[in-house]
Amino acid sequence: QKSMSDVANFGFGDAINLVESFAVLGLAFDLRNFLALLLAEETIQNAAGGQLASIAWVLALANVDCAIPSSFVSAITRIRLQKGFRDNDLGRIYMWHLWMVHEMKKPGLPPQHVNDFMTGIAQSDNSGENAGLLNDIVMNMTPGLQYMTEVKSNSGIIVDLLVKVNGRTLAVFVENPGHFCGRRPCGSLLLKRRQIQSVDNLELLSIPYYDWINLQNIQAKRQYLSIVLGDNVAGSCRTNDKGGELGPPIDSEDVKKAGRRQHSDDASEDSV
Repeated sequence: QKSMSDVANFGFGDAINLVESFAVLGLAFDLRNFLALLLAEETIQNAAGGQLASIAWVLALANVDCAIPSSFVSAITRIRLQKGFRDNDLGRIYMWHLWMVHEMKKPGLPPQHVNDFMTGIAQSDNSGENAGLLNDIVMNMTPGLQYMTEVKSNSGIIVDLLVKVNGRTLAVFVENPGHFCGRRPCGSLLLKRRQIQSVDNLELLSIPYYDWINLQNIQAKRQYLSIVLGDNVAGSCRTNDKGGELGPPIDSEDVKKAGRRQHSDDASEDSV
């Protein structure tokens, strides 16, 4: 933190690496000190694809209103045409685009390129690591609940579990160890939590792995889910690989109609 107060000590490559490290760990920092360096014409013109993606992602995560030079978008488009981005880079830039358009109310990527970058969301998301945890959660939900797993929201963000409870459609994130540093949410999770609410207008609930693994028996799991989901019914486990015993799949149109609830974040005070 002390070294970050003296921006003059950094070249643009070191500055990008430093602010990205803080962002990945979900640590608070004042990005405004670095904006002039990160968005300088020399930086933009000399940055590689991964560096531009890092700048874009950090801007979205820090949520700092700032002027984005047109050369920044031009550089992103140029490198995309040169196939200079990895899948993870595409996902990061798409998250920046969502931030610009939906949160900053400013132009983001050129419309003709949006879908190219949206494809990177699935590759940059580690939801696939949740399969065992997600299956266990579904098996212990209250019978009769309508649900869908691994749903792509309107914005392209993957929702692990979409559940309809008492007329409310809830987006549930099943958060595995890869989403945390200790018990501190990493930057990618913080941004995903924020955008599923601000962009998709979905009511969000989180089930972190460290809560679930401490539930020692089926009764404890059912009680936990009943409290978290607010269904107020003690579930009884019914096994069916297709999930049919839990009730019919939720209508995907409910994603568009869902309400919003402010998510109470578990991050400590020094999180981004």
